[in-house]
Amino acid sequence: MILIVGAEGQVGYELCRLSKENQIPFLGLTRNQLDVTNKAMIDRVLGEFEFDVLINAAAYNAVDRAEEERDVCESINSIAPENLAEFCHRKSKKIIHYSTDYVFDGESKSPYTELDPTAPLSVYGKSKLLGEQRLAASCRQHFIFRLSWVYSLRRHNFLKTIIRLASEKSKISVVDDQFGAPSFARQIARGTLECIKQMRAGSSSYGIYHMTPAGSVSWYEFTGHILKRLSERGMKVPHLEAISSSQYPSKVRRPKNSVMNSQKLLKSFGVKLGSWESGLNECFGDFEFK
Repeated sequence: MILIVGAEGQVGYELCRLSKENQIPFLGLTRNQLDVTNKAMIDRVLGEFEFDVLINAAAYNAVDRAEEERDVCESINSIAPENLAEFCHRKSKKIIHYSTDYVFDGESKSPYTELDPTAPLSVYGKSKLLGEQRLAASCRQHFIFRLSWVYSLRRHNFLKTIIRLASEKSKISVVDDQFGAPSFARQIARGTLECIKQMRAGSSSYGIYHMTPAGSVSWYEFTGHILKRLSERGMKVPHLEAISSSQYPSKVRRPKNSVMNSQKLLKSFGVKLGSWESGLNECFGDFEFK
């Protein structure tokens, strides 16, 4: 059985949804059912279930707010992965953990590989890197999947912000000098479940993997694609203006280049997420304009 922690988050929800659809035995635990920062609760709650793989989809993702909520951010992104990994190590379970492109500084001129040096710019990025390190040191049977620009029609994310702004504004301004691969949460969940299938078949090389769709785009260009799809559904859309990162009010420096190379994932597991465009199309297949 797969045990999914953070079952109400964007990726956690899709993991539960796809597992149910494909009749894969799973159990999803929400934040109310398991406090991942509480070691005693982890031992008590997880000890009740038989599973072979734990997926940690719980995370603190409020990048700007993390600058003021450092302790909360670090407890969820750094300490909790270690707590879960220690439990998995004691019980001889595999653990999958999601990390981020924010472990890099974004100065590379080419897509990042798993061997490139990390240099996070923010409290959030530093907390995720420390979480990687603590988890890897606590459980040998670990898989760390670094993600980028995750979105869905659930929770708070860039896509939902643009949809909201499109209904409220006549003009929106978006940065055009930060590049990455927008990742639909269902693409990530589908890829993760396929990796688990390969792990169980004996293809299990522990370590860090980049898990992103193919291609890259700027936030400005991504917004243009979102607005195009809204327009096709009959919504009046605002004028879109390109601005630089220096013009955007933010407490946090974000990586200019968040593009990651996912060839290691393909080589080890035979898994591809498809393109970022196909993910956006699939996401909008669920969209209902009200």
